Amino acid sequence: MMWVSWALTALLLGPFTSNLFIPKGQTFLLGEGHRGEAYGVSIDNIGRSAVDARIIQREDSVLITSLRIDRKEFVELNIPADTWVELENLGARRAHLTVVLKDGFVEGMRYVPN
Repeated sequence: MMWVSWALTALLLGPFTSNLFIPKGQTFLLGEGHRGEAYGVSIDNIGRSAVDARIIQREDSVLITSLRIDRKEFVELNIPADTWVELENLGARRAHLTVVLKDGFVEGMRYVPN
């Protein structure tokens, strides 16, 4: 039931913006549990640490593409429906990103150790 309310909120409000802090030695998984449509995301690295963004195929965990997001860099990504995104902090301190989910809600977000 909670998922329905989040999805309804996303439809009514549109894009969802979040400040994301990734501790050193951690990777943030985005969309790990998402079973919906493809979605767009923009990432603005406003911190001091570079971040590696990887799009991973859900079925067999194969790397589709990877890119480094350096300090003060902005990227826009289109995430296919059958994938998730890994955002790995490459620095010695926490990474700080502004993340905008253009289509609102994406299910499945958590941190994992590198």
